[in-house]
Amino acid sequence: MLKKVSALFLFLSVTGNSWAGSMACSGIIDFVLVSRTGNIEVYSTQLYGNTLGRNICNLNTTWKTVTPETCKVWYSTLLAQAQAKPTRMYYLTEEAETCPLIPTYGNAVAPHGIAFEKD
Repeated sequence: MLKKVSALFLFLSVTGNSWAGSMACSGIIDFVLVSRTGNIEVYSTQLYGNTLGRNICNLNTTWKTVTPETCKVWYSTLLAQAQAKPTRMYYLTEEAETCPLIPTYGNAVAPHGIAFEKD
């Protein structure tokens, strides 16, 4: 698992600033919810401008092109980041105009990637 997390950090550090057509929603995560069906929901007033959750993936099935394997890596790193450290969720601009306008819960668009800011 550590190798996957390290690979994700490397991938994001190399490509994170060059994703054409993407926008970053940045801020502290208020909390991460895991539903009994495996949905991962992120709640953050700083990222999204409100207290509503956004699905980002599902641990059991592919959700909006995000595989369970990617979801597990995102989830494990989100748990570490939920300790009041800034996080960036990247979304494709053709899918979301601004962070507060990203649809909520199961209607949310899938992130393009997740990155973590230094302390």
